[in-house]
Amino acid sequence: MGTKLRWHVKEERVYKDETWVEGVHHARVESIFEDHTEDGRLVFKTRLRVVGPEKYRGQSIFEDYYIGTQEDPSADSDQTWAQSVGWRRFKEFANSFDFEPAVEDFEDLAIMLKGKEFLPYVEPTSFFSKKEGKQKVKGKVVGFYKLGSRPIGATNGQATEVAAGNPAPPKPRFTVTPIADEAE
Repeated sequence: MGTKLRWHVKEERVYKDETWVEGVHHARVESIFEDHTEDGRLVFKTRLRVVGPEKYRGQSIFEDYYIGTQEDPSADSDQTWAQSVGWRRFKEFANSFDFEPAVEDFEDLAIMLKGKEFLPYVEPTSFFSKKEGKQKVKGKVVGFYKLGSRPIGATNGQATEVAAGNPAPPKPRFTVTPIADEAE
């Protein structure tokens, strides 16, 4: 039995192509597993395989979600989970699939998610490759969406493909509410 997931807690890379374009991609969960860093911190690791757009088909995206801290490497405390950015992002990832987060064990969740598809919003990001001794570009997931919730493609407004699923209007990342002028 793996780590017990704490759904009730409220939150307080390498690529073949170096021309990643910001936008919505269609991806499948290829692997998902629990691991620990060299200093013992709990981390959930995923490997995503891009299904579309065609230009990126077959590419891998690696996403790691760090839960443990130096003070609580095994993430035994609810406070560690509550303050973990990695846990908040992992929940966003898990919520991009059609299921209720009632699963309490990570291994059970991993079995459920393997092979499932969703829409990650990917931005290109540069990093220094120690192995190759130069700057490179990789895709970084900055948003997670359900299949059919938005068009696939670059953010220039010209979608290249549409993923299967029940289309839904895209949700804004934030809304602005005007404040009434008290002088009136």
